[in-house]
Amino acid sequence: MAQLRSERVGARVREFANTLRAGAKIEIANQRVTPPTNEAELARVFATVNGVNITSSDIEIALLPMIFRVQQQVYDLRKRDLDRHINDLLLQQEAKKLGTTSEALIYSHLNAKIPIVTEEQARALYNANKAQIKQDFSAVKTFFMHYLEQLERWKVLSAYLEQLRKESVVQIYLTEPKPPNVRQLCCNLVG
Repeated sequence: MAQLRSERVGARVREFANTLRAGAKIEIANQRVTPPTNEAELARVFATVNGVNITSSDIEIALLPMIFRVQQQVYDLRKRDLDRHINDLLLQQEAKKLGTTSEALIYSHLNAKIPIVTEEQARALYNANKAQIKQDFSAVKTFFMHYLEQLERWKVLSAYLEQLRKESVVQIYLTEPKPPNVRQLCCNLVG
C-alpha cells in the first residue's frame, strides 16, 4: 500500500517538474561537464533557468557527500587488497626464512594454536540466535561447530599476521580520502 502511494506521489512530482520545465526558459551551456580544478572553473555556468545561473560550484557542492562516499568505498577496496598483498608477502618471506611454503607455514601455525571448539560453545551460539533459527540444535550442531572453528582459525591467523607485521618494517603510503569541506569551498567562491 505504501509503495503504491509512493509511486503515485513520485509520478505526480515528475509531472509537476515537467510542467515547471515547460513553462521556464532553460538554457544549457554547450560545455563538457568536468570536475573543476580552479575557481574560474567553479564559476562556469552549466545552465540558466529564467535568468538564474546554475554554476559548476552549485553542482559540486551538492555532489560532495556522494563523491566522498564513492572515494571512501574505493579507498576501502584498495586498503583491503593492499592488506592482503602485505600479508601474502610477509607469509612468503617468513616461509622462505624457515625453508618452507606459505601454505605449510599457515597449516602448522594454525594446527598448533587453534583451540578445540566444544559442543557447549556451539549450543551457546545456537541459544543466542535461537529466535532466528527454525531448526533444532541437533540439526545445526555441525554447522555451528564448523562456524566457530572457522572463527578460531581466523583469530589465530589474524594474530599471527599481526605479529609478522610488528616484526617487520611495513610502510603504507595509501591515504584515506578527506571528508568534504563545504565551508571552505563556499568561502573560496565568495572570497
